Amino acid sequence: MTALQRRTFGFTDIQVHDVYLGLGSNLRRQWHLSQACIALRTSLGPLRCSSVFESRAVGLSAPPFFNMVVQAQTSRSLASLVAELKALEVRFGRCRETPEQVSLDIDLLMYGDQVGQFGDLELPRPEILEQAFVLKPLAQLAPTSRHPRNGQTFSELWNGFAVNAR
Repeated sequence: MTALQRRTFGFTDIQVHDVYLGLGSNLRRQWHLSQACIALRTSLGPLRCSSVFESRAVGLSAPPFFNMVVQAQTSRSLASLVAELKALEVRFGRCRETPEQVSLDIDLLMYGDQVGQFGDLELPRPEILEQAFVLKPLAQLAPTSRHPRNGQTFSELWNGFAVNAR
């Protein structure tokens, strides 16, 4: 399927966007990620999921994280989806006052082919090109999909990622 499709139901066109979400946890890691996937599947429908990768905390003295990327399709607006993801984080105990303890972090990495600044959210997320714990599972899940800004496939981006940054 393409990043954006129009489906016609009766007389209404509905835009369906491919979305990629980065999930991470360093508290009860396996449980939080599996429960997040169940909740996302209930909310968004079928998911495609990468493997789970362990990574050290970046910029924090904290336990290592489990990270993964999931792909879904949605007709929800960007604002509605972001609000739902933040509510899901809170539901699973996310407390931003203690950044070294993360029950669940959900980052919207891409929303279709949208590019730009949307409030305080930049799409696609810069972390795709900066962090191995985002790019590696994304390249595994969608190797031939292209980064909306530079046009390279995620497989190409991962293969060119600095070896010492992996």
